[in-house]
Amino acid sequence: MDVQAGGIEMEMMKQYIEEAEQALLHTYNRYQVVLDKGDGVYLCDIEGKKYLDFCAGIAVFALGYANKKYNDALKAQIDKVIHTSNYYYNVPAIEAYFIPEFVIVSITSAALR
Repeated sequence: MDVQAGGIEMEMMKQYIEEAEQALLHTYNRYQVVLDKGDGVYLCDIEGKKYLDFCAGIAVFALGYANKKYNDALKAQIDKVIHTSNYYYNVPAIEAYFIPEFVIVSITSAALR
């Protein structure tokens, strides 16, 4: 990466952070990193630096990134129900339990209760 390109990306990162500080609720002290995309267990910032994701959205997105089966299921579901309270049963949650890759997550979650 040449110095000029790195400088432009650094300016973009600063601009994103400034805009976020104005627009987003300050519930957390955020790290000075602007994430752009994910793949598997890794996230990449807008400069292309790769990070191992230890937080997984604070246990909200522990399935990783760019998982084709998950993405296809989400795309198919988005016009139906995105989220419901745990007070209710919902078909996507029940069906997800029977997808082999996701069973281990469900079993682990149940074991922690």
